[in-house]
Amino acid sequence: MRRRGGPSQQNGVPPGVLTWMKQDVPSNAKRVLVAVSQDSAGIARLLPVLHNANCRVTVVAPAGLELLSSKHYDQYAVTRNGAQGVVNALTSGELDRAEFNFAIIADRQVLELLMSPSTPEEAKAWLPMSGSSIAGWSLPSASNFFSNAKQHNMPVPEFQFARGPHQALKAAQELGFPLRLRLARNHAPQSAGIIENSVMLRAVTRTIPPAATALMQHYVSGARVRTTALMQNGFPLAWFSWKNPVDRNRGKSSRFSGTVYDHVDVEPVLHRLGKWMGFTGFCGVNWILEQETRRLYLVGFQPYPTESVHAGRRAGIDFASVLAQTMANTATVLRPRPRQEVTNLAIFPEAAIEAVQERSVTLLLQSLRDAPFGDPRLLAAQFRRLVSACLRPAVAVLKGPSKTRLGVEHSSKLGTQPASLQ
Repeated sequence: MRRRGGPSQQNGVPPGVLTWMKQDVPSNAKRVLVAVSQDSAGIARLLPVLHNANCRVTVVAPAGLELLSSKHYDQYAVTRNGAQGVVNALTSGELDRAEFNFAIIADRQVLELLMSPSTPEEAKAWLPMSGSSIAGWSLPSASNFFSNAKQHNMPVPEFQFARGPHQALKAAQELGFPLRLRLARNHAPQSAGIIENSVMLRAVTRTIPPAATALMQHYVSGARVRTTALMQNGFPLAWFSWKNPVDRNRGKSSRFSGTVYDHVDVEPVLHRLGKWMGFTGFCGVNWILEQETRRLYLVGFQPYPTESVHAGRRAGIDFASVLAQTMANTATVLRPRPRQEVTNLAIFPEAAIEAVQERSVTLLLQSLRDAPFGDPRLLAAQFRRLVSACLRPAVAVLKGPSKTRLGVEHSSKLGTQPASLQ
């Protein structure tokens, strides 16, 4: 059996077919499957958490991903054709869900394909939800998410639905500016940005099809808070939160840095979310902490691991220990402890990339504390990404003058265009 190296060459293999690279796993081992189609912050860093929980990890992913450089997995299946290839692998019969104690669907693309009506029924066995939430789950739709959250008595920003420019303007008058507008069919994170006044609103509504329904939501100004949690059948077993003091939408700030934080409303909302979703695994909850009232508003749910799972120990939460107890059916709830000191989190390499771009030595040093020095191959892969990201601005500067010489003038009106739907 082979554990390292690239995928074996198989000419004529159709997209999505598995190519196994593995070592033997004891039959009595606690097994976890991680299915992922693209590199994202935190997925590679989740692997040592699973390893420290004494789990044997199987990764199903396309070849070339950064996380496949990590030493903290036991076997992997290389797929083709991106997210669809991962789903094909999970539903091909090569993998048996019953053989795994935990299945982690680690990105949105794979999750949505598994939930597609055209996906075989056996795909539902891999979903991290249970019960009625599978049929009526509302992640793909912003309108469904906020409507269901409000019905479950969760604190969400005020919203209304509108069809056409006239209804949008009427809703805006009732909600008040600033606000957000997004098409009801769009995913929760996508929006038109912040709409400050009726002029910006009219410009945006002109881009909306007449029959389309828009979600109009009052914009809450404040700090961004992210909760990282581990749930079992909807019950929160362990969690911690961290806060970014800068409002991302009104000032540039790394989404991967902040300080450990706690709020009295987090635990009851986690219980309501868990009961609604019937979720099992690692997840994230997004909040806005209103600047004036200190009220916490729910703005999103992430049904896959966040970028800060591996940093739980720095917040007093050992996710590996709780996961090991869960596998042994002895898990107890691990709540955040009141903290007197400030614990900074700056996730490497994302925070390091921003630190170089912003010339922030403090943020760079904080991010280096988070680098995976115990996993040399993963560290090398992440440093390559850091160097590549930092070289892009220099390349853009070198290309800029050539455009001017060719007669292409740089606009002096950049940034004055009205907001538009993405």
